[in-house]
Amino acid sequence: LAPGQYVCLEVSDSGEGMDDETVGRIFDPFFTTKFTGRGLGLAAVQGILRGHHAGMEIETELGAGTTLRVFFPSLGEQPPTEEEAEPENLGLPQGSGLALVVDDEPMVLHVAKQVLEMSGFEVETCDRGATAVEIIEARSAEVQFILLDLTMPGMSGAEVFASVRERHPNLPIILMSGYAETAIAELDDSGPRGFVQKPFTVERLLDTVFTVLRSQQ
Repeated sequence: LAPGQYVCLEVSDSGEGMDDETVGRIFDPFFTTKFTGRGLGLAAVQGILRGHHAGMEIETELGAGTTLRVFFPSLGEQPPTEEEAEPENLGLPQGSGLALVVDDEPMVLHVAKQVLEMSGFEVETCDRGATAVEIIEARSAEVQFILLDLTMPGMSGAEVFASVRERHPNLPIILMSGYAETAIAELDDSGPRGFVQKPFTVERLLDTVFTVLRSQQ
């Protein structure tokens, strides 16, 4: 953190605490020691902290609970100049234009949107294949790429893929699935595309996105 005055919010519990390995993964999207469907809380918190130039301190010990302290810059300080207020990209590769994320899992939509926005993209999300096709037809000139889940209720990801390939054969499509990459073997192999297996890391998602986009240049 930059030198200055900060407001600290401290939250403590009397739970089981965490070992070093767990602490090292608490910000990973989808990582959880609980049941499926958890694991997004601190990944979201990390994005909030970065957006406010804030930080977090973690104090934990197995059998002794956990204390989290978050530090936000005090508003009593001199307002930052326009240059200082420019958001940090945190070393992430930077792109531009519209990304469409299609998945029926709200958790996946939230994480993908957050990561892609931090990399400079405008992001639109939807949870139905038919809605995705409507958005693509309305904004095809703006869409840089589609991040598309294969398994969705109603119009499946494979059907969306076929529709987009027929009308926009050069539009990059990055497929997502919890199954192995062999799940896309039967899809049309023409046109730019990539594959991300869920759950994904930030690095894996962005590496795939920018590899596919570079192939278009």
